[in-house]
Formats: sequence, structure tokens, C-alpha cells
Amino acid sequence: MKTTKRKKSQVQIGETVAVLAVFFIILIIAAVFYFNLGRGSIIKEQEGEVLSRSTSVVQRVLALPELQCSRNNIIESSCVDIAKLEKSATISSDPQFFKFYYDLFGFSKITVYVVYPKSQVENYILYENKFPGYKNKIQTDIPVTINSPAENKNYFGYISVETYS
Repeated sequence: MKTTKRKKSQVQIGETVAVLAVFFIILIIAAVFYFNLGRGSIIKEQEGEVLSRSTSVVQRVLALPELQCSRNNIIESSCVDIAKLEKSATISSDPQFFKFYYDLFGFSKITVYVVYPKSQVENYILYENKFPGYKNKIQTDIPVTINSPAENKNYFGYISVETYS
């Protein structure tokens, strides 16, 4: 009689251990699934933040008085004055330039391309500060009119803003 009780209790202990093992396996699978979901939402949140930062840099570039066209003190939207552009491009090599504009542009590269009717594409680098070891780069191109007041002509081009993170 004692042997049957002992066997029954051993079987019950074995069943309990098996149930506990299955429970912990299910718990581990659920934890892995939960943490992967959390990591995915964090990555999406970071991507949204990078896109937001990139958009704000683009808006700041378009609002720069150093580039804007104006006629009779009226500012034209999406227009770049080529005389101001050429002067700003020569200033960009100065180290003081980075100190002044770093708060506005951070880690980014801003280039203005003159496309049409020029025979070859001209580009002016306004700002370049690459993040060392960057993992992500977002490039945004904005079409603009490029005004040459000296020639009284308009050209077509675009502003390329690359934001690094």
C-alpha cells in the first residue's frame, strides 16, 4: 500500500513539475513578444522624431533671410536670391558659421542646386555638419525659384536638406 501511495505522489509531483514547466515556457514566450512590441514602438517613435527634426530644418532653411527673394519689401515664397546664395556659400567655409547656425540646423547638409536653364547643374553648399558614425540619413528636396536680380532672370532649382542621426 505504501508503494502505491508513493507512486501516486511521484506521479502527482511529476505532473506538477510538467505544468510549471509549460507555464514558465508560455510566460517566457509572452515576455519576449511583449518586449519586441515595446522595442518596435520605440523605434517608430525615434523615426517620427527624426522626421520631425528634418521637417523643422527644411522650414528654417526656407525662412532664412540670407536666401529669401524680395521685391519692394515683399518676400516671395520658395524663392532664393542667387546673389545672396553665392555670398552665403562663401561664408559657409568660415568656422564661425558653424557656431552661429548649429542651433538651427544641427547635424545636416544643406545644398542648393541650380538646374534650369543652366547648361550644367551648379550647386552651392550652405551648411555641412555630418554626425560622426551616423546610422540614418533623411534627404528632403524642395523645388525653388532662383532669382538673379542682376540679369533680371529666374532659374529653377531645388534645395536638398540631408538630416543625419
